Amino acid sequence: MTKKRLVGTSWRVIDGVEQLDDVAVTAEFDESNISGSSGCNNYQAKYEVTGARFRLLGPVAITRKMCPDLQMSVETEFLNQLTNTTSIRLNGDRLELASDDGRILLVLRRTSAEDLLGEWRVLSMHIPERKAIVSASDDNLHLKFCRGFIQGNAGCNAFRGIWSLEGKTLRIGKLTTTAKECGEAAMTQEKALLNALSSVAGWRVIGDCLSLLRGDGGIALSLCRSSMNKPANATAREGQREY
Repeated sequence: MTKKRLVGTSWRVIDGVEQLDDVAVTAEFDESNISGSSGCNNYQAKYEVTGARFRLLGPVAITRKMCPDLQMSVETEFLNQLTNTTSIRLNGDRLELASDDGRILLVLRRTSAEDLLGEWRVLSMHIPERKAIVSASDDNLHLKFCRGFIQGNAGCNAFRGIWSLEGKTLRIGKLTTTAKECGEAAMTQEKALLNALSSVAGWRVIGDCLSLLRGDGGIALSLCRSSMNKPANATAREGQREY
């Protein structure tokens, strides 16, 4: 296979590591890097593909968050399998990473509309007038992708509309809303959220977080699974470590 078939693709690990609820191990390929969520942290490494041969070029850089033991175990298992990968095989929506002896280490599934479905909490949104990504001031901002339609709460009013997906291109149609009037701050944020949704042209899922992208590739909205519970013993530390 050629690198060209990998560039721009996104995947989710479905075999080779223990599957835990609400824990996604993912991989994205660009021209020179493989990156994604390793189960707890985000990772990135340079890679090379020559025919069926695959190898990492140097160590894997990874953020330094600590998660519960089971989650950290999945992460360690995944990173070990990835660093031991020497061959790669792409068959439609299935990607297999294998070792020198031909043993399959990891099986990945191409991300699809199924990965969008469900409820998401809005963390931040792009506001063009301020040329900035601004954190949501209301924890109740959420949206839900259902089959064929999207619905949610914009802070004051509920909204609903249709969405469609073609490859990595995501389109959200005109949204209808209820007609309540709230305070100025709530209405300003609601307008920003609805405008951000109307600008969406793409998407990216990493672990339990979703980025809805504008046509220029910038972030329109950042979201995380609303059901995701932060464990009390999970801590985040700045910087990266190498694996």
